[in-house]
Amino acid sequence: MGINIRRNYDHEDSGEQLLNRFIKLIDGAPTPFSIHISQNLITLKVSKEETNWWSPEMTLRVESEVGGTKIYELIGPNPATFTLSMFFVLFGAVVFIAAFILMLVEIQLDMSPFWAVLITGLSAVVVAASFTTLAYGRVKAKEQVSGMRDFVRQIIG
Repeated sequence: MGINIRRNYDHEDSGEQLLNRFIKLIDGAPTPFSIHISQNLITLKVSKEETNWWSPEMTLRVESEVGGTKIYELIGPNPATFTLSMFFVLFGAVVFIAAFILMLVEIQLDMSPFWAVLITGLSAVVVAASFTTLAYGRVKAKEQVSGMRDFVRQIIG
């Protein structure tokens, strides 16, 4: 889909210096992203005015190493959206398996498998729709992801 969700960066500055750059942004002028810092984790979210269901979140983990600092970047969907989508995928998969087994049993017993076939098809549609929705959101989030990465590159240097 074109979004690399994990990246690593090497930096010459110490971890404390990098964290202090982000802390100064929180206290300074408004930014296009909300920034939360907890120990060595920096979380960036899209501002509330521009938030949509597909809006991504970025987490930066800053770790000091010999000769510099390593920054681990992780970008993903909004956790609530992802959880809801995975619920529909799991629900659809369980219903699909149960209805498919029921369909096979009804065929073996020479019964009409109409309802089992219908439920199997509908549950497959639910799973496909969930994955399609996630893929659509990933495409829509490309611009916001590139904006986040550019913003972080400006801060880190």
